[in-house]
Amino acid sequence: MSYTATLIPGDGTGPELTEATRRVLEATGVDFQWDVQPAGADVMHEHDGNPLPEATLDSIRRNGVALKGPADSMLVSLGHEASALGVARQYTGIADVFVLDRLDEALAPQIRELGLRTVVTDTIMAGDAGRARLAAEVLEAARTG
Repeated sequence: MSYTATLIPGDGTGPELTEATRRVLEATGVDFQWDVQPAGADVMHEHDGNPLPEATLDSIRRNGVALKGPADSMLVSLGHEASALGVARQYTGIADVFVLDRLDEALAPQIRELGLRTVVTDTIMAGDAGRARLAAEVLEAARTG
């Protein structure tokens, strides 16, 4: 079975981290078709100051699944809180599941109040075993979302 997912590299370190995550997910043997879409401070000038272009939102709606890299530069430039809660606020109404690092677990109740099913896990990928564990948890969350 193949999954089509929106891939949003983000800005700053986002593209590098997203590429590593993409490789981890593909290493599980699951077939992904990536619909790469722009977002972040780096693309605002190309989209009338909008860091989250309508085409990117359309892709997320169409595919129902998205992988987004960090975009803290974008959040700060727009006056939003650069935190897991700040990111969750931006994806309310678009995403169903939000993966939250254990270090930010105290934010889970506030994120759930936004209507997002929140999966709290260790997002630090130390070695192949850590990458495989996180990939499996994210895939399970997407399947049961």
